[in-house]
Amino acid sequence: MGDFYFVGQQIIDAKSREVREVELLLRATNKVGFPEQEFHNLLNSSLKQYQAYLKDLNNELMYLWDKYPTCQFSLNFTQQELEFPVLLTYLKSINTNMRARMMIEITEQAPNKKYTEYSDNINVSMFKKIHDLGYKIALNDIMQGNNSLGNFMLVRPYISRIKWSFTNGGHYLNQQQIYWIIKLLRSLTCEKGISLVVEGVEEEMISYWLLTMNVHQQQGFLFAKPAKL
Repeated sequence: MGDFYFVGQQIIDAKSREVREVELLLRATNKVGFPEQEFHNLLNSSLKQYQAYLKDLNNELMYLWDKYPTCQFSLNFTQQELEFPVLLTYLKSINTNMRARMMIEITEQAPNKKYTEYSDNINVSMFKKIHDLGYKIALNDIMQGNNSLGNFMLVRPYISRIKWSFTNGGHYLNQQQIYWIIKLLRSLTCEKGISLVVEGVEEEMISYWLLTMNVHQQQGFLFAKPAKL
């Protein structure tokens, strides 16, 4: 993948401490954290360069699927990538059995450039197409950026999971405000067969508090830091 590579961070059932899934997080050589500028440059480069990235991505996924045959993975795509027809072509090329082991996680940044016309603020039609291919879809950082509650309601029929982050969403909120946000998110998901993951969990007390609200799926440094696979 050139200068790019993946690290993995576990999603845990905080009650049983069972690993439910591993989220694949993009990193770049000589860069700490997500390589925002480098990835932005890739998305604004030529179609040929993005196709080369998808080819390398596919090789990496094949390696991980073989190395960890029982593991479920989640993989992030931006809403800008949803605008690229070549992404849908790539997702169609993946073996059906492998699709069942993938959660497509859509990040919160709105696309800088639209390649198809649609009236809503989010590309509902692309969510439907990915869902119809048999993929499970997660909405990352709900209530942040373009992953607002309003946009969530538009794509909810195609969503299997939402993620809310203490790091991005809870930094400036008090405990009561967070409590009501979690209650709201559960009310929007639990009867629809949509799971809720809270990420950014770094303290045992917070994990226990989430368990009292029946939020079992958790992610954060308390359980595991991102690590090379």
